Amino acid sequence: MWSVLGERWRSHYPGFSNDPLDGFRHLRQDLEEHGQDFLAGSDAEFLRHVDKAVALKRSQPLIP
Repeated sequence: MWSVLGERWRSHYPGFSNDPLDGFRHLRQDLEEHGQDFLAGSDAEFLRHVDKAVALKRSQPLIP
């Protein structure tokens, strides 16, 4: 989600709740709102996000 939204921790998943199914609800919401490249896009579109995620991860310090 970071590579799609442009900021960390903006996704709905995992969310925090006492209901164990809420994690799945949050994941579904993220996929519906931001996961079109994953769900219906081409391999190239998805791989663009993979490459961006790798670059974002490498650019962050290991210790916050």
